[in-house]
Amino acid sequence: MFRKIRILTLVASFALLGGVPISASAQDLSESHLQAARDAVFLSDITVPFQVLLPRMAEQLKASLISSSPDERDKANLLVDTHVLALEPRFRDLEEEAARIFANNFSEIELKEISTFFGSTTGRKYLDTNAIRAGEVGAAAKVWDSYVTTELHRNVFSEW
Repeated sequence: MFRKIRILTLVASFALLGGVPISASAQDLSESHLQAARDAVFLSDITVPFQVLLPRMAEQLKASLISSSPDERDKANLLVDTHVLALEPRFRDLEEEAARIFANNFSEIELKEISTFFGSTTGRKYLDTNAIRAGEVGAAAKVWDSYVTTELHRNVFSEW
């Protein structure tokens, strides 16, 4: 469960970062800026949640092939696995796109600061415990919501 929350948090972060470019266009980025972005992407684990996509696609395709031709289970597994292995290097395309998104949203100095943080003991602890914190904050928000909703209703209806 905590891993799911961490993944959702990272996916949301990725979506937010990708939604509003605030820096230079891709052609204006220096190689050192892009490298700083690649480092930040790697150290922040931003693409980790997406590593499940290709295996998930493979399992769905296998299931589809096997359901339509149950006698061909071994063939389906071998064929899909072979093609999945051939496509695995393409994950670097996503990582490169993530780096461009980071580079368009952060200066080179900011990217180096991000890398420094996520490369530190504290940064690693942040990533490793993010799901737990998100769950705890979510639980606290539910309690807060309940109390505030009750208080709001009580206060409004006392004057109604």
